[in-house]
Amino acid sequence: MTAARTWLKRHGHLILFLLPGLLLYGLFMAYPLVTSLSYSLSDWDGLVRKGFAGLSNFTTVLTHWPYYERFWGALRHNAIFFGLTLAIQTTLGLFLAAALEALFAGGVLAAFSLRTGVGTVIAFVAIVSTFRALVRYLDRLLKQIPIADEG
Repeated sequence: MTAARTWLKRHGHLILFLLPGLLLYGLFMAYPLVTSLSYSLSDWDGLVRKGFAGLSNFTTVLTHWPYYERFWGALRHNAIFFGLTLAIQTTLGLFLAAALEALFAGGVLAAFSLRTGVGTVIAFVAIVSTFRALVRYLDRLLKQIPIADEG
């Protein structure tokens, strides 16, 4: 028996556990990514592909008005959204991890003890004030972005 067959016989059931996740990933992530790449390289009118356009679509979007204004505006908005989302998720995740660690490390009462509670409150205040400053800065930044009338 070969090593591959031995491994498959011993660990073949693991493939069954991975298969649903891989199928869902392929269906909802990989397939749309590949098709959007093929659309971006095609010359088409929205309904029918006319042929291969190469990188000319990208050149048009990056250099011709009004496409480049919309592209850079959308890229800026996505970067801000990504930054905010990352900051919020990381902050909340770290806060919850610290709270759970305090809760389970010393029991329920240790999580609410004065020593742990003060540290948690100080960390929470620092996180909230940093987040508030970030939101104010991003609000000022967004107000400076000109939004073209699409009328």
